[in-house]
Amino acid sequence: MTPFSVVIPTHRRPETLFRVLDALGRQEGPPAFEVVVVDDGSRDSTPDRLRAYRSLYPLRCLSQENSGPARARNRGVVESRGDVVVFLGDDTVPEPAFLAVHARAHSEHAAAPVAVLGYTTWPVERKVSPFLRHINEFGQQFGYSLIDDPDAVPFNAFATANIPLPRRLLEEAGLFGTTFPPAV
Repeated sequence: MTPFSVVIPTHRRPETLFRVLDALGRQEGPPAFEVVVVDDGSRDSTPDRLRAYRSLYPLRCLSQENSGPARARNRGVVESRGDVVVFLGDDTVPEPAFLAVHARAHSEHAAAPVAVLGYTTWPVERKVSPFLRHINEFGQQFGYSLIDDPDAVPFNAFATANIPLPRRLLEEAGLFGTTFPPAV
C-alpha cells in the first residue's frame, strides 16, 4: 500500500491546480505517495489539461458530474490507496517539505490516530491586506491564532486544504460504504 494519498477535488481552477500538481513534483524527501484528482464537472480546459499532464509521481484523474467539493473529496478518498490521506485544495500550493513534514508528524504520533493540521497561508506573490491576514489568523477560514492548544485542536479548525489523517479513521467513520457512479 502507498503510505500517502494526496486527494485534490477541483472545479474550474486549472491555473492554480497545475501549480499545485507541479509543486507536488518538487517535494523534498517525501514518503511514497500518489495523487488522486477528482474533477467535479469542470467545463473549461481542466479535463483536457489533466489528460495531457505528465507527472513525476503516480497520478490518477477522475471525473464526475458537478456534485460539490465534499463529494469529489469523498470520491477521491474511496479511490485512493494510501495509509494516510492528505486533503489538499486545488488552490493550495504546497511547499517543498509539505509531505515530508506531514510524514514526520504522523510517525511521531504513530501510537494513536492523529490528524495533522498544516498551516496554510497566502502565496508570496499576493499582496496580503489586513483583512486577508485577519481571516487567516482569526477568521472562519482558518483561525490559526485562535488555537490555544496545538495538541487539542477544535473540530472547526479541521480544514480540507492541508490536512492528512490515517485512512483507518475514515474507514471507522463509514466513508467506505459510500457508493459512487462509475468514473466518467
